[in-house]
Amino acid sequence: MWTSIREAPLFGHGFGYAYQPAFGPAGKFAATFGQYYAHNFYLWLLTKAGIVGLVGFAIFALTPVARALRSASVEAKASAVLAAMMLIVSVVSPAGESGQGSIVLGMALGAAMAFSSGPATVV
Repeated sequence: MWTSIREAPLFGHGFGYAYQPAFGPAGKFAATFGQYYAHNFYLWLLTKAGIVGLVGFAIFALTPVARALRSASVEAKASAVLAAMMLIVSVVSPAGESGQGSIVLGMALGAAMAFSSGPATVV
């Protein structure tokens, strides 16, 4: 992955880029999806979207966490901790790449943003 990142550091190679050759028997994971898959979500994102994509994701993901941690709401702090844990786990697990993991991460970030915005006023 480091070689791929050095080849296109700013904008990456795109999300369809296979950064490693297929190996193993045809039809198995390593021969089909393995060439697109990485355990470190942030290296995967650097390969696919480059520094611009990684910075964009960081702004998108860290804004709700920072807002929620500064909030007085217990719910905001709890959702910020869950989101932060998911972001930390993404270093060794592809939570942002998998369907279920990305939904949980998105829900935690959305909850952190919603709970940190204060109570809704009913007119």
